[in-house]
Amino acid sequence: MKLKKSQAMVGLLAVLLSLTVFLAGCGPKEGEQSQGDSEQAGSPETVQYLMGTGNSGGAFYYLGAALSQVINNHSDHLNFTPQTTAGSGENVRLINEKTVEFALGSSTTEILAVKGEGPYQGTPLTDIRGVAGGYIQPVHFTVKADSNIKSLADFKGKKIGMPAGVIATTVAQEVLKEYGLEPGKDYTAVNIGYTEQVDAIKNGNIDGAIQGVALPVPAVTEMDSTIGIRILSIDKPEVLEKVNSTLATVTTIIPKGTYPGFQEDVQTVGFPADIIVNKDVPDDVVYEFLTIMYDNHDEWVKGYAAAEGFNYENAIIPGWIDLHPGAVKYFKEKGILK
Repeated sequence: MKLKKSQAMVGLLAVLLSLTVFLAGCGPKEGEQSQGDSEQAGSPETVQYLMGTGNSGGAFYYLGAALSQVINNHSDHLNFTPQTTAGSGENVRLINEKTVEFALGSSTTEILAVKGEGPYQGTPLTDIRGVAGGYIQPVHFTVKADSNIKSLADFKGKKIGMPAGVIATTVAQEVLKEYGLEPGKDYTAVNIGYTEQVDAIKNGNIDGAIQGVALPVPAVTEMDSTIGIRILSIDKPEVLEKVNSTLATVTTIIPKGTYPGFQEDVQTVGFPADIIVNKDVPDDVVYEFLTIMYDNHDEWVKGYAAAEGFNYENAIIPGWIDLHPGAVKYFKEKGILK
């Protein structure tokens, strides 16, 4: 039997109405979300951050790359990417202008930058905050084993390999100033990198060299194994005191055996490596960063051994720049800050 057209239309509308009611009953009630929407709403948004490191192949590069991986492994919403840079001198500028948010650095560099002194004369970088301190980077005054340079005062009239723009050079020149020696007047500062220093000192193109990175310094290790070296001590307590108060360095020892051919302890000054951040990074991000970093410290050390020095003992650097509020909260909770 054929239905009239009007009857067929009524039947179709009835079916559609029933289907609509059924589907409505399967959906969320008023005020509820579907499971998919709920999961999406509950998932924190991933936030990207850049970590300023150093030259490719250098200690800061490997430290920053390993630390970024640790953070990414243990956070569901922070994602860090290591950024190759020229090191601490550039990192303070990158942090200040928000080109990167976090960076590895050196405390002396940051103190000079915030004060607008040294390489930053007249242009203070005031948006830098501290996160945590790390290992000490001792300044080396290195000469050949058979050199007639027996003390720092003997550098008068000599050519010294000193990489331009490196904080170790700034510190070394301040030390030599306390021995009465000024660059360009009493000695010649030769702008040459650590790697190039090896051949230069072998060939007699320089009489000595300055280094300042994590122990052992690869260039000094090579010099030690090929030509033999001595490392000169800062033998005047008043010089140590003056330089430490001026540049926030610390008195430290290069232990005998660090370089197998040279078996003496060397007294010098060093500057802590550290982590810095732009002041506008949220407090909770810095707090979470530190929580993950210290809770998974062993994982970071496996990624790069020098991370061992980024421990609670070295976390607070005397005379350093202001800590970020997120770091203050973390270290107070741990009883490291009062």
